[in-house]
Amino acid sequence: MNVLKGILLKLVSALMFAVMQALVRSVGENIPVGEVVFFRSLFAVIPVVVIYALRRELAAAIHTKRPLGHVGRGFVGSPACS
Repeated sequence: MNVLKGILLKLVSALMFAVMQALVRSVGENIPVGEVVFFRSLFAVIPVVVIYALRRELAAAIHTKRPLGHVGRGFVGSPACS
C-alpha cells in the first residue's frame, strides 16, 4: 500500500472538485442549468471511458442485462418528464 500516493490522489481530487464547482458557478450565471449539468456529465464520462479502455474492460463496463431498464430510467430522469 502506498500511503503517500493515496494522500496525493485525495488532495488532487479535492482540488479538482473545487475547480469544477468554481467553473460551474461562474458559467451558471449565463448558461442554463440543464446545459451546465449536461456538459459537466459529458466531460466526466471521458476519463471514465479512457480508464476502462486502457484496462481493456470497456466492453464489460457497458454491458447490461436490462437495456430497457436503462432507457426507462433515462426517460424518467429527463427534464421533459419533470
